[in-house]
Amino acid sequence: MSDQQTLDISKGLAETLSTVHKEWEDLRLQVAEGFHGAHCRANGHAAKTLETASFLYALIELLSEQGVVAIDQLDERKRTMFERQKERYAKDRMA
Repeated sequence: MSDQQTLDISKGLAETLSTVHKEWEDLRLQVAEGFHGAHCRANGHAAKTLETASFLYALIELLSEQGVVAIDQLDERKRTMFERQKERYAKDRMA
C-alpha cells in the first residue's frame, strides 16, 4: 500500500469519525432537550396539582367549620371513591 493510499484511508476515516461525532452530538442534544421539555411540563403539572389541592383543602376546612361537612364522613367517602376509581382505572387499562 502506498503512502498516498494510506493518507486517503486516514483522511476518509477522519471524515467518517467527524461525521459520527457530529451526529452523536446532535442526538445527545435532542435527547437533552426532550428531557428538559418533559421536566418543564412535569414541573408545571406539579404546580397546578399543588394549587388545586390547596384550594380543595381550603374548601373542605370552610365547609367543615360551617358544619356542612363532617371530616370523618368525608374521609370514609374518600376511601370508597378511591377504591371505585382504582377499579375503574384498572378496567380502562384492560380495554
